[in-house]
Amino acid sequence: MRFLMSPLFVSLWGVAFSSVWIVQWSTREKYEVGDSAVLQCNIRSHQGTLRGCRISWTILNQSNKKKTKDILTTEKYQHRVKMNSNSTFSVLTFDNLSTNDTELLFCTASCFIDGNLQKISGNGTSLIIIEQQSEPAHPWLKYLLFFVNLLVLLIATVICVLITRKRMRNETRTL
Repeated sequence: MRFLMSPLFVSLWGVAFSSVWIVQWSTREKYEVGDSAVLQCNIRSHQGTLRGCRISWTILNQSNKKKTKDILTTEKYQHRVKMNSNSTFSVLTFDNLSTNDTELLFCTASCFIDGNLQKISGNGTSLIIIEQQSEPAHPWLKYLLFFVNLLVLLIATVICVLITRKRMRNETRTL
């Protein structure tokens, strides 16, 4: 009985029966300059205790690392970011990415959880943008190597067939 009243049991019971968390992810690990990026966020709960959730995406404020700012109001993303959300799911789409867009983004939600307004946040998703991969100096080289390999395989096959035929003729002569 004493265990049931302990703070550890109460906190474990609270996590087990009213736990709410955010899962967020990007559709790709890295993006190239000029690509479009898609990030997704899902609010999950063990029970149907969520009501009236409002989802937003934030980045760290560069001048004050303890504060965040809403991505939709950030000047560098104006006209390039779209957000589609319902009460438990959000999709954030970036268009025409540049290396300047590399950020750590957080999905945050304000929800009524068991009747109390609470703010929860995801662990963050890194948006990594790299320079476009340049074409090799000799793009025709890979085709040349393919055809050389194909030719070698064809020649080896013809040689094997000729050797097999010669052996079969020699065996029929000796019989």
